[in-house]
Amino acid sequence: MARAHTMGPACLKQSLAWMHGIEVWENARNVHLRTARRVSLLITNSEYTKCRAEKLHPAIARARVCWLGTETDDPAGPAFGPDHPPTVLLLARIDQESYKGHEELVQSWPDVLRQVPKARLLIAGDGPGFMGLHRKIAQSPGARNIELAGFIPEEKIPVLWNETDVFAMPSRGEGFGLVYIEAMRYGKPVIASRQDAGKEINVHGETGYNVDLDRPSDLVEALVRLLLDRTQAQSMGGAGQERWRRHFSWSAFRTRFTKLIEQEGF
Repeated sequence: MARAHTMGPACLKQSLAWMHGIEVWENARNVHLRTARRVSLLITNSEYTKCRAEKLHPAIARARVCWLGTETDDPAGPAFGPDHPPTVLLLARIDQESYKGHEELVQSWPDVLRQVPKARLLIAGDGPGFMGLHRKIAQSPGARNIELAGFIPEEKIPVLWNETDVFAMPSRGEGFGLVYIEAMRYGKPVIASRQDAGKEINVHGETGYNVDLDRPSDLVEALVRLLLDRTQAQSMGGAGQERWRRHFSWSAFRTRFTKLIEQEGF
């Protein structure tokens, strides 16, 4: 909204902009950077986004961090549908760059199946990388236990969560990761990575695990551990739901955001 208006001196007294990762990491447009430098209050969604942006554009180091939240205060789990095989869900857009962990999960799946033979990897989402991922899955020895569901309408997404034991999105480029907190709202343990903001949202050893993507065995070990130990998975899911309630519910976000803008005189 800020760049849709004339950024004159009067406007600068009461102007605010949110800074999200991709707008400043990948071929940042001058209009975005100019707005970020000129607004009176610049907010970013995580410490990770702020630090990564600072390295590229030191002039926007003044950004304030405000974690995002869900659009509700209502928890959604833990809930499980009818009997289902041990299931790991990845719900995300499928980009050609595949930075959200799709390829890492597909590559790890044969090793997971050696220890959890009935495990199912459920990948939901669409995007320009869909067909490329489809081909990689077809070539995998674990293809029979990988389901590529494609686009899922919003009203059917709760069904996915109810069939899920573990949510995994070991990404290399999340600036925040709203789907992590949605998984927590449903009471599901989370597997994220140490390479991006996932480690800021997901507490390693408490609400799930943050794996080192440069060590593929880390991902396999985390997946197997949670799939074999249902008690631990449910305990971590419960801890994640409590973390969501304290930090990522609508009320928690509203309080955090309101306090921030009041401090800045808005």
